[in-house]
Amino acid sequence: MKQNNSEKSSTGPQGSIYSTLKKEHKEVKEMFEQILDDKVPSMKIFNQIMDALQPHMSGEEKYFYPAIKSDDSKEENALIVNEAFEEHKWAKALAAEICKMDEGNEMWIPKVKVLSDMIDHHIEEEEGEVFKAAKKVLSQDQEEEILSKFEHEKKMQK
Repeated sequence: MKQNNSEKSSTGPQGSIYSTLKKEHKEVKEMFEQILDDKVPSMKIFNQIMDALQPHMSGEEKYFYPAIKSDDSKEENALIVNEAFEEHKWAKALAAEICKMDEGNEMWIPKVKVLSDMIDHHIEEEEGEVFKAAKKVLSQDQEEEILSKFEHEKKMQK
């Protein structure tokens, strides 16, 4: 179901899917900054980043992206969503590599920096292109359902 107002977003007791995703994006960026601004390797902070990213990406992949891509009339939506999936795939691969490293390794901080840059790029595109595509094809009811499933997914992964 398509809704004409491209600036709309559902706002229930949990907020909107867009505000929830933006809030989580901001939190992850701040954790990356803790490591990168101090240039002090911290597997503890990196694990917190991973604890935030894993359910976030999983929820997007299971509920948010497929709902956008399911609009068959929008071929560009499939391209946007496929790119988002691919960015997740590469971020997960680099994150797994970092997790296996000793934080004292001279390449630990550079790899975290590259991952942070990848995540920043992904967030920029998601909050721009992906959100724009979603707002064009998702009804308020669909947005609320996605948010509910997204929040449930995070609770199940804790």
